[in-house]
Amino acid sequence: MQADYAGAEAHFLPADRFGYPNNNGHVAIVIHKTGGDPTPESVEQTFLVKGRSVHYAVGQDGRVWQFVLESSGAGGNCCAEPGYDPFWDQYLHEFRDLNFCTISIEHCDPTRDNSTPLTPAQKDASFKLVAYLAKKYTIAPDHIKGHNSIDPPTLCPGNYPWDDLWVYLKGSIMDLTNPTLAQYFTATSNDQWKCKSTGNVVQYAMLQFYRSYGKDAYCGLTYLGLPLSNEIPIGGHPGVVKQEFERGWLCYDPTHVIDHPPGAGDVYVMHLP
Repeated sequence: MQADYAGAEAHFLPADRFGYPNNNGHVAIVIHKTGGDPTPESVEQTFLVKGRSVHYAVGQDGRVWQFVLESSGAGGNCCAEPGYDPFWDQYLHEFRDLNFCTISIEHCDPTRDNSTPLTPAQKDASFKLVAYLAKKYTIAPDHIKGHNSIDPPTLCPGNYPWDDLWVYLKGSIMDLTNPTLAQYFTATSNDQWKCKSTGNVVQYAMLQFYRSYGKDAYCGLTYLGLPLSNEIPIGGHPGVVKQEFERGWLCYDPTHVIDHPPGAGDVYVMHLP
């Protein structure tokens, strides 16, 4: 079986013991550090002994190993402990177990307190993996969290270079701090933008796709234009919607019942009628 991510090596843990097959809502990415395991090989051995799992591990040499399919939940993000980030409330209510809606990434750190800085190769591999997952599943930067947001006492992910990650992602994900975008949209919530001229709303997964589509210029504003409709349900397919923009249509179709463009995530550009 091949890895989901082209830059990863497949080292899948036994499916009968690890993971939750075909059970992942892909709403967030959770960053971990290993707190002692220095290599992907040692991470694998720890998982086999302790029954834990994550989707990916990034070695200090830049190697990326995949242990659990992205379509499945892994075993690294349960359960929310006292003092957890209230961000998770919405997903605890919907999924109950955060393993059912997150993708988890370990980073090898030989120190118990996770104080070893990422090596240049590890940092490059990590940022590329996060960017790939964020694009594939339309996950916004504010939905990329540390393990300590779920389990506050933990030292995980230690000194992970968050500021550098935001700068890396900023080049391809737009927000309303950009004055050009702010001319056309206003935020009605964290996950909704209302178009000032048409009154239509771009929201949730559609919005995350819009914010990163094209990865340059002004992303969705440049390549799709302004929204000409709100989301429109597609008959016969509960939960699947489409939305018209000046230069095309988007479809929210997480199970790909309408179409399955190669490499597409939950949202994709529809065929022309």
